[in-house]
Amino acid sequence: MTRTAHATPAAQDVHAVVRGRVPRAAVTRAQEKVAALAQHCGEPILSARVKLTRPAEPDRLPMAEASLNVNGRMVRAQAEGPTVQDAVTELLERLRVRLDRTARDWRSLRGGRRRHTIRTAPPVGPQTVLRRKYVEPETITADQAIFDMEQRDYDFYLFVDAATESDALVWRTEDGYRLARLREARPPVTYLPVTVDEEPVPALTLDEAVDRLAPADLPFLFYVDRLTGRGAVLYRRHDGGFGLLTVATER
Repeated sequence: MTRTAHATPAAQDVHAVVRGRVPRAAVTRAQEKVAALAQHCGEPILSARVKLTRPAEPDRLPMAEASLNVNGRMVRAQAEGPTVQDAVTELLERLRVRLDRTARDWRSLRGGRRRHTIRTAPPVGPQTVLRRKYVEPETITADQAIFDMEQRDYDFYLFVDAATESDALVWRTEDGYRLARLREARPPVTYLPVTVDEEPVPALTLDEAVDRLAPADLPFLFYVDRLTGRGAVLYRRHDGGFGLLTVATER
């Protein structure tokens, strides 16, 4: 597509890249769904690309990625899943959220009134943690954490705050970014619009975290694991279950 491209691209306008043994039906579905989402963006789509990867290694999950040039602004999303189809489904949900945010930003830049979207929590069903991921967070500043989060297209980012030498979390908000830290300290010096969450991070077991997040209209919960004393993030998956991101500790 060129800079004179129509604001409503067709499926064949979405360039597809495939790595590994990916079903053709999954590629076609991804192209069609990405094109359909782009049609509702309200801005010209100058280019659109999807990449589907099915690793040969059995311990690596399939991945789906998308990148759209929305009137000069790049919008990216990526997701993993047990199957390529699951990865595409999660990708489409994340891409929809990012395109909605981009559309609001364009309306705001043009002087339009910003509309707030009320998102309802997905049905939880059985309180099952379907995926656990252990990380070894770097000791960095809040600005560096936000940069890494955006580069990797994450919804939140767990790291060790250089100012407090404790676990911390950053995430996006409508007005910028938010920061929660396990230890209280002065507001960090940042170049980005970061608001510090003044509420103390709760100390919970995993079961308590599930009980707290299940009825709440929140996408994730940052808490202190009572067993390890380290930060953990319980988050909602697209399928209604939960995922858990926690700090790796020596056993």
